[in-house]
Amino acid sequence: MKVKYTRVYSDKEGKSHFSDEEAEVKSTNFAPLFLSRFSTVTRLAYLVAPSNWVGKSHLAPHRQFTIFLSGDSDIESGDGENRHFGSGRF
Repeated sequence: MKVKYTRVYSDKEGKSHFSDEEAEVKSTNFAPLFLSRFSTVTRLAYLVAPSNWVGKSHLAPHRQFTIFLSGDSDIESGDGENRHFGSGRF
């Protein structure tokens, strides 16, 4: 089984783009759940944004992994593509 996620990456000129990716998940032997391989994480933070907040275009300060627990957001990449992300998306 695979789960889908969106990756944002920068090209050689520094312009960001979206890429649709998939991660393999396998059944577990301890519950009727599916699990991907583990990734190493060195830092973790939670972000809460006010409703209707609009931020300015910026470069991410480092690699980030974002999961929307609630609410939604529209994000524009450097090449001008817009995508909508809602609860449960990552």
